[in-house]
Amino acid sequence: MALPRWAPAALFAVVLVLLGLRYVAIVPDREMAPSLFPWDIVLILPTEPREGDIVALADPLDPARWTLRRIKSIGGAAS
Repeated sequence: MALPRWAPAALFAVVLVLLGLRYVAIVPDREMAPSLFPWDIVLILPTEPREGDIVALADPLDPARWTLRRIKSIGGAAS
């Protein structure tokens, strides 16, 4: 017997709830395209950022929201 079509989405929703939505962000606009598109779901992992990574920062206007940005250079190194 095959699983229903909605089973993977339901499992993913359960995982998000278990994470407490603390480390999950939903892309709100096309600002990060073509890497990320609106409504993409991003898991935020606490690791050491490297050049080219996408990082999540607290939005300065609304600290309850995340802002996603790509790292262009680290430590003043121009690329």
